[in-house]
Amino acid sequence: MNVGLRALREGRTNNTALPERLIALSARFDDEYFRLDEEGDDAKKPEVLRLFAKARGASALAFALSDDASQLHEAIYEAVSAVIGDPSRVALAVEAELRASEPN
Repeated sequence: MNVGLRALREGRTNNTALPERLIALSARFDDEYFRLDEEGDDAKKPEVLRLFAKARGASALAFALSDDASQLHEAIYEAVSAVIGDPSRVALAVEAELRASEPN
């Protein structure tokens, strides 16, 4: 996922293989959290939530790197879904990015 974040930050969104790899990664994380969740073991709940967040994060990056601008709303939805239990983290991340991108 670090490669996807770096590509997004650098504006390199023309790599069609990267979104495909991120979709595959998201599917793998989805499969893992579904499998663990089906076991019904409460002790594994933190791991289930962590895998869910990773799946949503990978999916968000894949949508954000899409050539189709209409997919950006999906990227935002997936990114927000990745933030489990504390939506204020999204606001803090957005504010930090806006501050970082302001001209000096």
